[in-house]
Amino acid sequence: MFADKLWARFGPPDGEDFDEAFSHIKQSGSLRDYQREFEKLGNRVHGWTQKALVGTFMGGLKSEVADGIRMFKPKTLKEAISLARTRDEQLTRQRRFVRSIQPNQPPATVTPINQRTTIAPK
Repeated sequence: MFADKLWARFGPPDGEDFDEAFSHIKQSGSLRDYQREFEKLGNRVHGWTQKALVGTFMGGLKSEVADGIRMFKPKTLKEAISLARTRDEQLTRQRRFVRSIQPNQPPATVTPINQRTTIAPK
C-alpha cells in the first residue's frame, strides 16, 4: 500500500503532458484538496522556477483567497501556501461568525430606486 501511494505521487509519467495540466490547475474545492493536487502534479514536472511555481499556485487559487494574499508578494511556494492557508482560515472564521450572528435572518431585500418614496424640498 505504501509503495502504491509513492508511485501515485512520485511515479514516472504515464504519457500525460504534466506541464500543461500543471499550468492549468484551478482550485474548485477546498484549499487542502487544491494543494494536494498541486503538489501531486508539481512532483511530475521539471525545470519550473520558483517564480513560475508561485505564479501557477497563486493563479489557480479561488479569487477570494488569492486577492487577500497577492499584496504580500510571496517569493517561494512555501510562503504562498502558508499565506493561502492563513487567508482561507480567516475566510472560514468570517463565514462562521456571520452565520452565528444571523442564524435565521432572511436575506436582505433591495427596493428599486423608482419605488422609493422621495420627500420634496420645502
